Amino acid sequence: MIIRTSRQLNSISELLESSDKLSRLCNHIEQLGKLQIKLHDYLEAPLNEHVIIADYRQKTLVFHADSAAWTTKLRYRTPEILKLFKDDLPGLRTIRIKNPPVETRAQTTRRAAGASSDTVDSIRQVADRITDPPLRSALLRIADRLRPGQ
Repeated sequence: MIIRTSRQLNSISELLESSDKLSRLCNHIEQLGKLQIKLHDYLEAPLNEHVIIADYRQKTLVFHADSAAWTTKLRYRTPEILKLFKDDLPGLRTIRIKNPPVETRAQTTRRAAGASSDTVDSIRQVADRITDPPLRSALLRIADRLRPGQ
C-alpha cells in the first residue's frame, strides 16, 4: 500500500464542508435523527420501538414500521403526528408508512410441540435403521426438538 505524505489528510468535518452534496446529506440525516428522537419520546412503548423515520422529501414524512400491525397502529396516529412535526417541518403535508421487505428467512425460531418419551424413542429407533445419512440426521434432529421438557 502506498501512503502519500505530501498531502495533508483532512478531518471528516473539513471534508464534509468542502463538498456541498455531502454537507446537505449530513444535515438531512441529522434532522431525521432529531425527528426520530422526538417521535420516540412522543409515542408510547412498544409502538415507539417498531417505527423509524426513514426520510422526508416532497412535503412527505416517510416512516418504516416493522409489520402491518405496527403500520396500522401508526396510521391511526397520523393526524397527531402531523401536528407534532408542524413546527419542525413547516411544509409537511402527508405521512407515508411503509413496511420494509421481510428477509426470506424467518428471524424467529419456532419451537415444536413436545412429544412423549415413547414417541421420541420410536423416532430414534427408526433413525438408527435408516441407511441414508441425511435422512437419519433429519430424524435425529426432529427427535431432539420433540424431546419432552424442551
